[in-house]
Amino acid sequence: MYLKSETLWVDAWARYYRMVYKESAARLDNLTQAFSNSLPAHDPTESARRVLAWVQGFLYERNFAGIDFVPPLTAAFEKRGDCDSRAMVMGIILERLGIDSVLMVSREYSHAMLAVDVPGGGQRFTYNGKAYLVAETTAKVGIGKIDSSQADFSKWLGVDLGE
Repeated sequence: MYLKSETLWVDAWARYYRMVYKESAARLDNLTQAFSNSLPAHDPTESARRVLAWVQGFLYERNFAGIDFVPPLTAAFEKRGDCDSRAMVMGIILERLGIDSVLMVSREYSHAMLAVDVPGGGQRFTYNGKAYLVAETTAKVGIGKIDSSQADFSKWLGVDLGE
């Protein structure tokens, strides 16, 4: 059960990420279309794997002196950003392709990932009754893999970007 301050934190971050999604999604439509032309439409798991591999190739960057978030448009076209920037880019592309995803954020781990509703084996994050396959965007690991030091899903919060 969340304390009042924890609930406020959760609500504030969820609103923030949803606002970023709404402001950024259409701006990535040309990129999403380019991905769409090269992805297997019949295989959402392979599509998610390919987008994941692409964002895992970004330069990892954090700015502790300023706003510690690279906007999705900048992150996508400059191929840089930290965990939440990468997860947002991946989430936007997949959502625009019709693949349901949820942003995972953890205050305890100071980390963010994406989780996708696709078939496949591996670790799954349950959100609103649906079991999403995790996608770690900052380490070059396969879809469904999560570091054991961050695998306590009770310490993660899900944010449905499309709400």
